[in-house]
Amino acid sequence: MGERARHERGKGGSRRRQFTLGATKHSGTELNSRPSATEKRARSDRRQSPGLLSDTASIRETVIVGFAVTVTMVGGGGGTTYPLAEMIVQTLVAVAAMALVIQRSLAGRSSKIPTESWLFAGLMLIVPVAQLIPLPPAIWQSLPDRGIEVQSLSMLGRADVWMPLSVSPLRTFASLLCIASAALLLLMVSSLNVAQRTWLCLAIATVGLASILLGGLQLAAGQSGAWALYGRHDAGYIVGFQTSRNAETEVLKIALLAAAVCVLGFVRPGASRSQTLIFASILAAVGAIAVILTGSRTGIALLPIGLASYAAIVWPALGLRWRLRDWAIMMGVLLLIAVAGSQVTSLQRVFSRFTVLQDARTEIWEDTIYATKAAWPVGGGIGTFEILFERAERLEVVDDKIAAHAHSDWLEWALETGLAGMIVIAAGFAMLIRLGLQAIGRSRNGTLSVIERGQMILATASLIIIALHAIVDYPLRSMALAGLAAVATAMIIPKRETDKTTMVSGSAKEEGATK
Repeated sequence: MGERARHERGKGGSRRRQFTLGATKHSGTELNSRPSATEKRARSDRRQSPGLLSDTASIRETVIVGFAVTVTMVGGGGGTTYPLAEMIVQTLVAVAAMALVIQRSLAGRSSKIPTESWLFAGLMLIVPVAQLIPLPPAIWQSLPDRGIEVQSLSMLGRADVWMPLSVSPLRTFASLLCIASAALLLLMVSSLNVAQRTWLCLAIATVGLASILLGGLQLAAGQSGAWALYGRHDAGYIVGFQTSRNAETEVLKIALLAAAVCVLGFVRPGASRSQTLIFASILAAVGAIAVILTGSRTGIALLPIGLASYAAIVWPALGLRWRLRDWAIMMGVLLLIAVAGSQVTSLQRVFSRFTVLQDARTEIWEDTIYATKAAWPVGGGIGTFEILFERAERLEVVDDKIAAHAHSDWLEWALETGLAGMIVIAAGFAMLIRLGLQAIGRSRNGTLSVIERGQMILATASLIIIALHAIVDYPLRSMALAGLAAVATAMIIPKRETDKTTMVSGSAKEEGATK
């Protein structure tokens, strides 16, 4: 029996050696040759490509988080004028967060959320929460720009009531719920590993494609606005699941960058370079045309940033060199689509919007700055722009239209949050810069995989595009874009390994199962 066992082990060892030699021969590498640095990096990148998720628990976690992001993108585009849709999204995101916690508890898994994620979530919530804390009369009545509230309550004999910092607590509370939903998305995405985040990019890209398809129906409907989900304000343009073409254009650019990460993660390593290049070029062209068909002038102006980021994600990772043939293929595909698109009436109508660059934004900005000075340094409460703006609006510019937003998220944030909001923004920027420098350091020393690099570019470009658009519009007042900004922030934060207790427990379970 002992000799037979040794013989069987010898046969098994021989088979294993044959299998190893066969695999080495198949890979085209000699047994005694050492792989070059480039080959080592390529092998490392292939090992870190997503492929199939490792286990059922990982799949369920990805599906849960993907559901939360999808719901936010599809149902969160209506804005504060559609509170029911926002409430449904907030409820479903909260349910998804609880489901994720339960799933991990049942699976015996513990995924440590990075400290930076908790800090970001705390920065997001601290201002609106502080603005809802009741203050004694001696404090809130001494705040700037509160004379109207003091006089009104005095006439009712209630001047001694406690009041929060916000001039409209209900609006601030509604804003808090929206911010809390984005914070939950940030925490959930932060808990995913690199492979799970790549599959999440697939969900974002899929919603972007669905938005383009819906936009095609909206274009076909013309001025009737038959397929618009939130009224006919931007009828005749692609608005997808959003209420505004300005929000839709940023959703499409972020979805295009997510598609680039998918190309990076899911294209076969042995795929033809020319075929991959053609496929990537078609994706870029379709996304670019969809962005243009939104008719958003700022969105179109920011399109080069999106396309450059798209190329930065796809090009180096696929091993493509800057060859004349590759340039010819890419430019040929883009040129053919551009020539065909130039004959489309919808595109001609979009480009005609650039001949008229004057609008009421400058007047709104001037009155917003005046209102900010009146409420400084405490602000008036998140979500209270309309109330504060009406107090400062000049009579000579008053018309039958109501300015619901400042058409600049930065100005609106300063008006509503004051000095505290500026400190929060500065702290957030400092943390993002620190994380970015860490990623650059990891890239230089070779510890940042190609997939992680692509996700970092996606996240950084998304935040830059949203921040630049926020100068002349209010993208972050859309739950869809606020959620995507939270997802982007989470992708900048590197995923930490599971804690030691969980790893030991998992190893013990595997050992017990083997025995």
